[in-house]
Amino acid sequence: MNQLGECPLSLAILPQICHTISMNKTNFRLTDPDFIQALRDLPAFLLSTDADLDMAYDWVCEMSAPFANDLAAFDLFYDVYNESFDTAGN
Repeated sequence: MNQLGECPLSLAILPQICHTISMNKTNFRLTDPDFIQALRDLPAFLLSTDADLDMAYDWVCEMSAPFANDLAAFDLFYDVYNESFDTAGN
């Protein structure tokens, strides 16, 4: 900040910075051991709690970190969630 309390960065560059930071974090989620372990444990959690999608998402976030901004990680989570119910139904 300068002496007037203004941020010296142009507003035009802020979306680029946020996008870069977001992309770096999203690339990490699919290799995060805590996230992978949470997905491995998700079927047992669903079976023992009868959790809905929101509760399952919150539980995985507690076990690792939020991942809604990472489409690949969310798709993987959603696939595991749906497969758990497909397997339980058979």
